[in-house]
Amino acid sequence: MVASLLGIILLSTVGGLFVLWPDSAKIAQLQQSSTLYSFAPGVSVENARITKISTPCQPLIADEPRSEQSPKCVQLHVTLLTGADRGSQEVVEAHGPGANSNLRRGDVIQVMYLPDADIETGQYSFYGIPRGFPLWIFAAIFVLTVLVVARWKGLLSLLGLGFSVLIVLGFVLPALASGQPGIWVGLVGSTLILFVVVHLAHGFSMRTEAAMLGTIIGLILSTLFGIAAVEFGKLSGYIDETAFDLSAYISTLDLRQLWIAATILAGIGVLNDVTITQTSTVWELRIAAPDYSSKDIYLSAMRVGRDHIASTIYTIVFAYTGAALTSFVMIAMFFNEKMADITSSESISAEVLRILASGTTLILSIPLTTAIAVALVKKTPRIAQGAQGTQRALSENPVETPWKPRERPVITG
Repeated sequence: MVASLLGIILLSTVGGLFVLWPDSAKIAQLQQSSTLYSFAPGVSVENARITKISTPCQPLIADEPRSEQSPKCVQLHVTLLTGADRGSQEVVEAHGPGANSNLRRGDVIQVMYLPDADIETGQYSFYGIPRGFPLWIFAAIFVLTVLVVARWKGLLSLLGLGFSVLIVLGFVLPALASGQPGIWVGLVGSTLILFVVVHLAHGFSMRTEAAMLGTIIGLILSTLFGIAAVEFGKLSGYIDETAFDLSAYISTLDLRQLWIAATILAGIGVLNDVTITQTSTVWELRIAAPDYSSKDIYLSAMRVGRDHIASTIYTIVFAYTGAALTSFVMIAMFFNEKMADITSSESISAEVLRILASGTTLILSIPLTTAIAVALVKKTPRIAQGAQGTQRALSENPVETPWKPRERPVITG
């Protein structure tokens, strides 16, 4: 029954993938017509190595004295590493973020070449800092940690993560940009990701299917709460400057549906976590206590679930709070309006609604998934006790790697 239901859902998901597949010609046309992140003719970005750092800089505004309140600025003496002027010495000024990036002599930075700029004032200006190397280092540490701690499970999880990235980059983002309905794109993309990720990491078993069914129900709840948040919160989807840029370049993009799709995608990781945990708890309880009734297992599993709910709420709230910490500091220090006036800002209220919608979905998913797992786990006779009962429970409720009691050596003498 469950396998047939999940099979129908999988076929529907694959069908939705074909129906919603992005129009490659339209995507190419959008990319060619957009000048949002393109440079003017002749302008280029080159690499340069810092040979000397000095302060102070000239004021940003002529005849304005520099004070302690002025943005930090440093003068960078650099040697160009690329471009037509490779090997030449230049002086560029780094203001604000660039000056506060802990730059040192020998570091490599990016400078922008402006051919039409005044030669006396300099044709090169500070552009940014290449951070590819530290990103690769931290990525390698992350992968190594996962493999050492989780071993084969970790490797399978990494493969699932790679598949998720491919779906997001190859289907979800292009489909949204080509004007496909964001709600269905988010739901189809998330369901496809979960089908592959869950089975790749946890194998094929009734326990996995129970978790999968609970996760899909959670996705549906997340979609419904997202729709309700947009409707009752009167959200337009214009929550930041990027949204305004997207609406200007992609006229067919519905930012309200984009917000719902983002809410669905944002919750699948934690949602998968809680459903797998609850299902595993139910299975382990059946194996450890074969004489428990279905009601006993449900109540015991929910005691674990309530502990998980408490920690999950903190995870969601503080994850979003940390991501928007600069905005919260700005509000706490410099906004003197009433709370009602602050929440009228869509950039703030949209994030609060996302937190509440995602949190409610996760909380409801725990009892629902637990009930599904209890209904699917096979019962063992009440008379089955001890090691014999455990072995029978394991045989009737197989896991990916069944546990077998080891024979202990007899020590004599």
